[in-house]
Amino acid sequence: MDYRTDNNPRGLNFILDCLGDRAPDYLRNEKQASEGEPTRFAHREAEEFPYSNEAETWRSYAYLKTASNNAGLEPATHRLVGHVLKLAAARFDIEQDLCEIDMIITQSREQDPDAMEKFALVVERDKKQHNLYPIDNHNRVRESAVKLANDLDLPIEWRRQASTKIVKAAEVCGVGRDELPASVVRLGAAREPNFKHAAEIAQGRGEHFGDTELGHLYSEIVKSAEADTEDQLDNYVDLMIDLDRSQGLKSYPPGLTDPYSAFYSGIETAVVEKAASENVFLADTMIPTEAFRNTSEYVNTFFSKRAADNILGIVEKHGSNGLAMSVELGKLPLNTQRDLARLCVKHG
Repeated sequence: MDYRTDNNPRGLNFILDCLGDRAPDYLRNEKQASEGEPTRFAHREAEEFPYSNEAETWRSYAYLKTASNNAGLEPATHRLVGHVLKLAAARFDIEQDLCEIDMIITQSREQDPDAMEKFALVVERDKKQHNLYPIDNHNRVRESAVKLANDLDLPIEWRRQASTKIVKAAEVCGVGRDELPASVVRLGAAREPNFKHAAEIAQGRGEHFGDTELGHLYSEIVKSAEADTEDQLDNYVDLMIDLDRSQGLKSYPPGLTDPYSAFYSGIETAVVEKAASENVFLADTMIPTEAFRNTSEYVNTFFSKRAADNILGIVEKHGSNGLAMSVELGKLPLNTQRDLARLCVKHG
């Protein structure tokens, strides 16, 4: 993958945002960027990271240096691609432009760690660090939450990031959920996916824009997300954000659901985790962890010494963590699991 195939090259966009009007002129020359297909690639085997002209070289380098997981490349390949792009930059006489990319990345990594803890949002714009929405005490958390809820023109990715940190800070500072604006809690609290709700929002987008075909495109994003693994869900959120922006939708006033809230509107993850920690799932039966502490004598009576020692060892080690107990007890033979479940239900 390179900047041409990544639907949301956040790192590259971050570099462009930092540069602002100082971005090289050749990046604004759309004619050069669209003159036919690339003919030279730094990663020749995969035909990725083009460097046929200045703009391609710059974008390829910026993407290479900022993409997560080394842009999916092995370390040796990553170094080789970077070397080829620097040689191309020397040929195009844009070495200084690539050095500026490296400088921006270095500065962003050297951000004040205290600021990252004391503010819900820390961003770099025009070589300056901006610390937004202080969250270092009870009153500031409340004030920042209200301010964030009213900053509707803030990019949705930044609103999501700030909301997440405010919700976490609220827990630390003792700010109740009822003291925070609903929009901040909706965006900031970790939630399970809700594809049914996302499908409804997708259909509503078609109606909002008055375009049935566009509505079908939104719906296809949701269907693909549901069919994919959960760890890929944010990529589909990004796709919906991109599609919104392509239609001129850059902010989400009350009554218009943003993509994050569309996909993540299920039960709060903390509630699920609490239930998982307080209960054990054994042989398709949900049993309170407390029940296992009251059945040791029955376990010793019903099971062989070896089996009983194994079961009680697991309970002693993970007795307060239902999820860990579920995993370990789930490794027992199915008949043992069923017998243990019956004992807990009967005597727990």
